[in-house]
Amino acid sequence: MGAIGFIIGLPFMVIGGILWFAGMIIYILFKPLAIILPCGSCCECAISLAMWCMESPFKIANYFISCIPC
Repeated sequence: MGAIGFIIGLPFMVIGGILWFAGMIIYILFKPLAIILPCGSCCECAISLAMWCMESPFKIANYFISCIPC
């Protein structure tokens, strides 16, 4: 049963890793801009998108864990 769980979970793990990495890059690029620019609110949308991308793998994992009927 462990191998089946690995095969089913692998695509979600890969997608979650890609989303987390993209969110990290967006956050690293836009957070200093939000501090430097006088209009910091223009970068807030990108920063919130980055935070969503970094949190989404955990939300996806929690959703699938909650679907397991135990």
